[in-house]
Amino acid sequence: MSAQAMEDSTAQVEATPFDAGIGIGEAVPIIEESTSTGDMQTLDALMGEKGVVLAFVRSADWCPFCKAQLIELNKIAEELKAEGYPLVALSYDAADIQAGFIDKQGLTYTMLSDEDSSVIKAFGLLNEEYEPDSRAYGVPHPAIYVIGTDGVVQGKLMEEGYKDRPANEAVLELVNGLAG
Repeated sequence: MSAQAMEDSTAQVEATPFDAGIGIGEAVPIIEESTSTGDMQTLDALMGEKGVVLAFVRSADWCPFCKAQLIELNKIAEELKAEGYPLVALSYDAADIQAGFIDKQGLTYTMLSDEDSSVIKAFGLLNEEYEPDSRAYGVPHPAIYVIGTDGVVQGKLMEEGYKDRPANEAVLELVNGLAG
């Protein structure tokens, strides 16, 4: 990643008052979770030529904002893949719930099931506003990471409220800035 791209990515995060989780330039933890088909998959195996775009969402089952975001992201999944950064989404939903959503919506990208929220916690994204007995316990703060093939965060987008999500244009702009 060029110094300018790193600076631009950092400026984007700094412009946002809310920031949680692993930062730009930091290595991500090793990820191995089940896909919506029930197969175990590593993040390394899902990477493209340049890396991967990893979207953390609360739930494809009950969160209308997440559902809308997942559907919207599908519109740019092929473009991201063509840029060398396949799209992967991760939620705490069970694989069968994700599979139902993928089938119903015709999504073309992979979803990872983090039922115990171990990846969400390892990324520092666990939303601690929810008590352990809440249905929402274990959800992440929604975030989109661009991770290079070296396992280092190249870019990150997130909003403070769970209702607000980065626009597809912002995701493409971030990826295109890194690719250029």
